Amino acid sequence: MRNISASKIYISHVGLTERDITFIHNLFRLGAKQFRDYELVDYSASINSHVVIINGDDNHAHRIWRKIKDTVTTIFISQENLSPADQNHVVRPLVFRKLIDAFTQAEAEDKTLNEERTQVLVVDDSLPIRRFMELKLPSMTDIPIAIDYAEDGESAQEKTLGKIYDIIFLDVVLPGIDGYQVCKSIKEVSDTFVVMLTSNKSPFDRVRGGMSGCDAYLTKPPKDEQLRKVFQKMIDKSHKQHDSLIANSSQR
Repeated sequence: MRNISASKIYISHVGLTERDITFIHNLFRLGAKQFRDYELVDYSASINSHVVIINGDDNHAHRIWRKIKDTVTTIFISQENLSPADQNHVVRPLVFRKLIDAFTQAEAEDKTLNEERTQVLVVDDSLPIRRFMELKLPSMTDIPIAIDYAEDGESAQEKTLGKIYDIIFLDVVLPGIDGYQVCKSIKEVSDTFVVMLTSNKSPFDRVRGGMSGCDAYLTKPPKDEQLRKVFQKMIDKSHKQHDSLIANSSQR
């Protein structure tokens, strides 16, 4: 497991107007939960920025862009579409949807924007529960997260084969393979932190969850404090494992 810690996704800007900057700050603060861990900063070569926003109407910003365009993902903002054809571009006036689309495209182009987040998988056949978790989870932890979804056990197993997740919220009752079986199969090959979700409060269910190897057990819909605790427990576990790996390496 990775050494997970609170961090920010740094978005630098070159030549933006005060109005642009205020608008983007508002987007990160209010406009979309998936951007709550983004931080807008002045561009500096010493900052390891994930994305740089360029004012396409500013000559100095253009010169900076020519120097960095091959090493970092960039987004143009300008009055007209003056950027190269393959450049991620937003035409003024700025609106939230245009910027959200631009950042989504940048994230798709730059894998580090997604990979550096804590990877979360929510497995539940209930759309209301998936929607609940989508809205709730980003506000339950300070660490940047990226959330994937699966609607049944087979899909969950396929996703865990193709990607390493840091934490999985796993419904017990699923179409086909149930959550206990999915958890057991995951734990046989991975140390992923697994949280079982169920509508039942039976002690027997908790025993079955423990036997399958899960790290925590919550009833649906989970309460805020419970979610915060499982995230902290996951972080603590990852730090202990990371420290143990470092200690073992130093002894070799």
